[in-house]
Amino acid sequence: MKKRDRSILVIIVGVIAMYQFIKQTDHWTILDVFIDIILGIVVLAVFTWAIYKDLKENKQNTFKSIRTPGIFIISFIITGTILSLRDSSSVILTADSKDDLSGASIDFRKDGTYKLSSYSIFGADFFRGHYTINDSIITLDRSEIDGVIKSNRLAIRTGDSEHDEKKEIYQLDVESNVLTNASVFFINNKQASR
Repeated sequence: MKKRDRSILVIIVGVIAMYQFIKQTDHWTILDVFIDIILGIVVLAVFTWAIYKDLKENKQNTFKSIRTPGIFIISFIITGTILSLRDSSSVILTADSKDDLSGASIDFRKDGTYKLSSYSIFGADFFRGHYTINDSIITLDRSEIDGVIKSNRLAIRTGDSEHDEKKEIYQLDVESNVLTNASVFFINNKQASR
């Protein structure tokens, strides 16, 4: 195989791997585990083979041999770093809502951003945005998120039960009434970053 053809193969495999890597930052399914394993093996094999063949042909110019795979490796590192910075602010409030086989959690961060994770046993979707908080009212930048959030106004209140001192987050309508058909989030005392 000619050098040009090897470079094209490396580019194709690299672009597919980069797409999968970026896609999983906001959406993940159980099938992705198997895709990642297979794709990881293919990337490793193609990049190693291309570098080996190029080094064999161009013994005097090693930089030229690793240029294309090297660009993708550096791109993965830069992309991973940039994507991880989105969730780098410390979490000030975490709340969860769980059903039998699915659930959601929302992390409110110190920098005014939130991360909503909507998950089931088969996968998860992640949504990010901005919020403001005034007293016990949280206002999100979106009024509908994945069927979990149905209002952009949330209220932190003490639970319904007389003996229940746990705080919960309710979704409010435009008249500040609690939406009865919307998820209730239970505030989690552990404030670890996710």
